[in-house]
Amino acid sequence: MTTTATTSARSRRVLLVPPLAAAAAGLLAARLAFDSDTHQDCRCPGPSPRMYVTSWAGVMCAVGCLLVFAAVRRGGAGAAVWPRRLAAGSACVALAVLLALLATVYWCTPWTRRAVRAARAWTSSSAPSPCDRRNRV
Repeated sequence: MTTTATTSARSRRVLLVPPLAAAAAGLLAARLAFDSDTHQDCRCPGPSPRMYVTSWAGVMCAVGCLLVFAAVRRGGAGAAVWPRRLAAGSACVALAVLLALLATVYWCTPWTRRAVRAARAWTSSSAPSPCDRRNRV
C-alpha cells in the first residue's frame, strides 16, 4: 500500500467521527424527548422500551466515535489539519454526550434504587394506580 492510499484511507476514517458524534447527540435529544414515556399497558411502572433503545444506541454511537478517533490518532499524521481538528472537537462533544447517555442508561435500568423504591411503593399502596386515574377513550 502506498503512502497516498494510506493517507486517503486515514482521511476518510477521520471524517466518520463528526457524523457519529452528531448521531449520538441526536439520540440523546430523542431520549430526553421520551422522558415521560412509560409502558402503555400500565402493568409496569418503568420506562418504555424506546427509552432503552435510544439510550443504548446513543452510547454505541458515542463509543464508536471515540474508538474511530483513537484509531485515527494512533495512526499518526496522515489527514489534513482541518479534518483532524473537526474530529477532535467532535470527539470532545461525543465524550460529553457519552457521559450524559450513561446517566440516562443508569436512570432507565430497572434495578436502580429509585426504580425499585418506586415499584415497591406502587405495589404496596392501597391507592389506585396512576393508570386508573387517566382518562381512557
